[in-house]
Amino acid sequence: DARRVGAALSGQGRVCLIPSLTRFCLAPALAACGELHPQVDLQVTEAWSGVLTDLLRAGDLDFAIVPAFDPPDGIRSRWLASTPELLVSRPDGRWPAGQPVRPASLREINLMVPAPLNTRRERIETWLAANGATVARRMELDSMYGTLGMIERSDWVAILPGIMMAPEVASAALATSPRERPPLTLDLVGIEAARRRPPAAASAFLELIAREIEAISAQIPQPGAPVPRSRNCSRPARPTTAARRMNPRSPEPVHPLAGARAYECRADVTTDAPRPGLREAS
Repeated sequence: DARRVGAALSGQGRVCLIPSLTRFCLAPALAACGELHPQVDLQVTEAWSGVLTDLLRAGDLDFAIVPAFDPPDGIRSRWLASTPELLVSRPDGRWPAGQPVRPASLREINLMVPAPLNTRRERIETWLAANGATVARRMELDSMYGTLGMIERSDWVAILPGIMMAPEVASAALATSPRERPPLTLDLVGIEAARRRPPAAASAFLELIAREIEAISAQIPQPGAPVPRSRNCSRPARPTTAARRMNPRSPEPVHPLAGARAYECRADVTTDAPRPGLREAS
C-alpha cells in the first residue's frame, strides 16, 4: 500500500491504457509522477479494453482508462474526456487539413481498419455505411505506428482518435479532418473495481494523466472550429473534475522535468470500445 512521505507518496500503482493514449498523454504524466512522487513505482500496461475488466476483477490492475462502455457487474466507470475521430490522410489535397469532411464525399477510399475483434471497427463501418461513404479496399491493421507509416507513404487513409493526432493537427504533417454531422467521437472513462479502492499511488497517477488527457483534448478542434498551429501537446492544464473525484486529496500537480520509475508496454493494438450510456455497477 502507498504511504505518504511528506507531501509525496510511496508505494506501487498498476494501471493500463489503450494505445490511443500512450502516444502523447503517457510520458508527461509519468514525468509528473516521477517529480511529485519519486518513491512511487508504476507498472503501466498498454492493452485493448476487452481484456481489462477481468484484470480489474482479479485485482491485477488498480485502474484503466478505456473507451466508454456499459460496465459489467463489479466495475465502476467515471467519464474523463471526449475526443473526435478524425480522417487521417497524406497531405495531398484530397481532404485539406482541419476542414470538415462530409461522409458522402468519401468515395471509393482505401481504408485501414482495426481487426473485427476491435470494437472500434464496427463503429467505423456502421458510421461510413449509414452516411453514404464507400470503401474500395480495406486493410486490417492493428498497429498504431504501422497505420501512421502507411498513411505517410501511400493513399491509404484511416479514422483515428483525435487525442493521438494532436501534433499532426498542429503541424499539418498529415491531413487530419473532423467529420461533419453526424459526428463520430470517442469518450474516455476511468474504470476500477467497484468494491476495491485504488491505492493512493494509482489515484495520484490517474489525476496526472487525466490532466494530460484534458489538455490535449482541448487542442483538437471540433467541426467548424479553427485549427491550432503551434501549441505544445504537453501543455499543463488544471485537473479534471473526474480526476478530483477519484483522488480529491492529491496535491496540485506541476508540469515536471523528471521521469517516473517504470514503464512496461505489452501490446500494440489500436482498440477502442463503443459509446453506449454509462452506468456504475454495484
